[in-house]
Amino acid sequence: EEYRHLRNHQLNNTIIIPTSTYLVFLYDILTGTRITKLSDVIFENLKFKNAVCVPKMGSVPLYVMVQKGSGEFEISSGDELVGTGVIRTPDSEKLFADMYDMEIDQKSIKLSNEDIYNEFSHRDHLYSGAYRGIQEITLTEEGSISKIKWNNNWSEFMESMIQQFLLKNGEREQNTLRVS
Repeated sequence: EEYRHLRNHQLNNTIIIPTSTYLVFLYDILTGTRITKLSDVIFENLKFKNAVCVPKMGSVPLYVMVQKGSGEFEISSGDELVGTGVIRTPDSEKLFADMYDMEIDQKSIKLSNEDIYNEFSHRDHLYSGAYRGIQEITLTEEGSISKIKWNNNWSEFMESMIQQFLLKNGEREQNTLRVS
C-alpha cells in the first residue's frame, strides 16, 4: 500500500522502481544512522545496472548496503546488482554548483508537458500522476532546461530530473533509455 504510486512508473508496460526511490532509501539509511539532524547529502559515481520490476501481486526483495566510513553503497534485488555509488555528507565542500549560462538559439526545441510524455510513451516509458513532473523543457545542443513541478516530494522531483536526462540523451537516436 505504501508503494502503490509505483504503478505510475512503467517501462515497456512493466512497473519498475524509479531510480529516485533508491536514492531516498539511501538518504533514509544515512539520516537514520546519525544522532544530529542531517539535511544535505552528496551522491557520487551513481551507476544503475538493472531495473527492478514490481509484480502485480507479492513483493520484491531489495537490499541496500552502505559501508561505514567510505559511504560506498550497493543496491541489489535477489542475486542481481541494481546499482552502486557513494553517499556522503558535504562537510565543508561547496554544496551548490555555479550557475551555467546556456545559449538558447533558433535550433532549440521547446516541448510542453503533453509533448514530453507523448515522446516518452513512444519510447515505452509510461508515466502518470506525480511522475509527469516536467512541465516544459527546452532541448539545445549543449543540454536542456526544464520547468519541474514541485509537489513537496523529493523523490518525485529527482525522478523528473532523471527523466530530463533520459529525454535529452535519448533524443538523437530515439532510444529507450534507463539510468545506467
